[in-house]
Amino acid sequence: MLLLLSNPAKIKVLRIKIPSGVTLPWHYHPVINAAVILGGRLELYLKNGTSKSFGPGEALVEVVNTVHAGQAVGPDEVDLVVFYAGSEGQPSTVLSK
Repeated sequence: MLLLLSNPAKIKVLRIKIPSGVTLPWHYHPVINAAVILGGRLELYLKNGTSKSFGPGEALVEVVNTVHAGQAVGPDEVDLVVFYAGSEGQPSTVLSK
């Protein structure tokens, strides 16, 4: 099967550290993304009130086009590697209210 893309694919890999107690602002990702938690504990919150916790060694596929926030809970900073797959020029993260 041959897949033709209208825009060149862009893969971005970021290592992100979130200090203990810090909550990231509400945001969403218009691209497919996945993360691996290297250290610390991350609590992911959705606007509908649901939440899920992730710890060291766990992987998560973040929600696409869904507003959410994350918080580093516990005594340690969260250390994670995030992989984004989108198109050239497309933002990986967009801030929301």
